[in-house]
Amino acid sequence: MVNKKAAVIYSMIVIFICFLPYIQPDLISGSDSPYHLYRIYSLADALKNGVFPVKVHPTMAYGYGYGTGFFYSDVLLYFPAILILLGVSLATAYKCFALVIFIGLYSSMYFCMRKTSRSMEASLLAATLYVTSNVIIGGFYQDFRMGEMTGLIFMPIAVVGCYLFLKKEVNPIMMIIGFIGLLYTHAISGLLGAIICVFILVFSIPEIIKKTSKIIYLILSATLALLATASYWLPMWQQFRAIRFKVSAPWTTEEQNVEGISTNLGIRGIGLPLITVFIILFVFVIIISIFSKINRSAEPVEAVGSSNTDSSYEFGIFSAILASCLIVVTSSYQFWHFLNSHGIHLIQFPNRMYGPITILICIAIAVFSDKVIYFCVSTFKTSSSISKREPKVQGKHKHKAVTVTAVLTLVLTCSVLCSLYNYSDYFKSSTNDVINEVESGKIAGLGAGEEWLSLETDRSMLATPETAYDNEGNSVTGTKSGGDVSFTFVADLSKQYYVVPFVFYRGYRVIDEAGNHYDVTSNNGTGLLQVMMHGNDGNYSNKNMGTIKLTVSFEGTSILKLSYFASIIGIIAVIIFGLYWKNRSTENVS
Repeated sequence: MVNKKAAVIYSMIVIFICFLPYIQPDLISGSDSPYHLYRIYSLADALKNGVFPVKVHPTMAYGYGYGTGFFYSDVLLYFPAILILLGVSLATAYKCFALVIFIGLYSSMYFCMRKTSRSMEASLLAATLYVTSNVIIGGFYQDFRMGEMTGLIFMPIAVVGCYLFLKKEVNPIMMIIGFIGLLYTHAISGLLGAIICVFILVFSIPEIIKKTSKIIYLILSATLALLATASYWLPMWQQFRAIRFKVSAPWTTEEQNVEGISTNLGIRGIGLPLITVFIILFVFVIIISIFSKINRSAEPVEAVGSSNTDSSYEFGIFSAILASCLIVVTSSYQFWHFLNSHGIHLIQFPNRMYGPITILICIAIAVFSDKVIYFCVSTFKTSSSISKREPKVQGKHKHKAVTVTAVLTLVLTCSVLCSLYNYSDYFKSSTNDVINEVESGKIAGLGAGEEWLSLETDRSMLATPETAYDNEGNSVTGTKSGGDVSFTFVADLSKQYYVVPFVFYRGYRVIDEAGNHYDVTSNNGTGLLQVMMHGNDGNYSNKNMGTIKLTVSFEGTSILKLSYFASIIGIIAVIIFGLYWKNRSTENVS
C-alpha cells in the first residue's frame, strides 16, 4: 500500500504540476480576470482606508462604488487582500491565492473520498482527476472563474457530507461546513450543490423511513448553515428588495448558451481523459459484478464513516447515473428553453454544470477503482497464500496486486495530466496589462454582465466621480477622500435634491456639519444616490438661506449589522452542534 509519506510527496507533485504555469513573472489572465483582480485590489484598498467588513468596494465603478460584496461574498478574498496590505504585489498575491485554491481542491476531494472508499490509492486517483480536470484547469487558465473555483472546494464536502449523514448517519457537521463554504464563495455553486443533495435525499428515502429523526436533523442543519451565512444572504435580500438590478433582466440566458453533447464531453468540456477513465472503470466494475464471484464476506473493513461496502458501491452507481443524466440535461436546449420561457434563470451558462458533473464522476471513479483494487488483491489470493502458515506469501501477493493497481493508477493519472496540454496556448499568453489597468483605475471592474448595477445605471454615467448635480442639472464639484470612501460637497439649501457620485445601495448616510442626517434614495433616471435636501425630521424649512457642507459615506443598515451578529451566533451554534453530535456518537459506541 502507498504510505502516507509517499502520498504527501505524490500530492505535492500533482499540485505543483497544476500550478506550474503560474511560475513566471507575468500573469495568465482570462475573460473574468479584470473583475476578480479588481475585487481583490479594491478590497485591499478599502481595508487600507479603514472599511471592514467591505460590502461596497469604493474604488470600483470608476470610483462610484460597486456593491459586489453584497452579492458575491469576499470572505476568501481577504487572504490575498491582506497580502497586498503587507506589501505583496497584486499578481503575486493572486498567485499565492491560486496555489491555496489548488491545495484546497485537491485536499477536499481526497478527504471526501477517504470517507467513502477503502483505499488511499482510490482517493489519490480521484483527487488527481479532480484537480487536473478541464473544469479546474480551464477555470484557472482560460476563464479565470475564481468564484466557481473556490466554490468547488466546498461542493464535494457538502455532497459527500449529505450522503454520509443520510445513508450512514455520520455527523452532519461535514455537510453543514460544505454549504457554509459554498454560500460564502459562490452562490450558484451552492444552488447546484443543493440540487445534487436533493437527489441524494430521494436516493436515501429507505433510510429516512427507518429513522425519521434524520429529517429533523436535516432541517436543523439547514437552519444552522443559513444562520451562519446570514451576513451574506440577508443583506443581499435587503438590496434586492430595494433595487431592481440588471440581473433582473438577464444579459444572457441558458438557452442561448447550450452546446452539443460532443462539445460537453470534448477537450473544452468535461474532458475526454476524465470520461475515458470513468467509462473504463465503469465497464470493468460491471464485468466484475456479473462474472466474478468475489468472497464478499472476506472484504476488508470500510473507511471511516462507512457501515457497509454495498452502500458505498451503490453511491458510486448513483453518482455515475446522476452524472450521465446531468450531461444529457446540460446539452438539452428543450430543457433550458422550458425553464427560461417560464421566467426561471438560474445559472446563465449550462456549462456551469461541469463542476457538479466532474465531482460526481470523481466520486464514481473513487468507488469503482476501490472495487478494482479489491478485485486485484482478491485475484492473487489462493488457499495456500492466505493460510496462517504462510503469512509472508500472502504479503508478497498482496504487494504485487497493489503494485499493479498503483501502476495502472499512475498510467491513468498521466493520461489526465495530458488535459493540461489542451490549455497550453493560454500558458504562453501571460501579461501584466490587466494588472496595470486595475491598479491605475482605467477599468470599472463591473464584470461581463454588470449585474449589480441598477437597471437605470449605464456605464457612461460613471464619468464624473467628484461631481454632484442638483435637481436643475447644475454641477457642484466636491471631494472624494479615504480611497473614494466618502464624498464631501457644498450644497445649496434651496435645491430640492442632489445626485451624488455613488451607485445607490441601501446603507448610505448623508450628514451635515451640525450632525443632521438627510434622506437618500435612488435617482429614477440614473440609479445613482440622490440626497433629499431636508432632514429626516422635516424641520429644514429655511432652505433659501445659504449653503451647507454635506458628507456622504456608506455606513450600512440595521439589517446588515444584525446579519453580522446572526452569523457569529450561527458559527458558535454550529460548533456546539458538532460537539454535541460527537459526544452523542461516543455515547452510542460505549
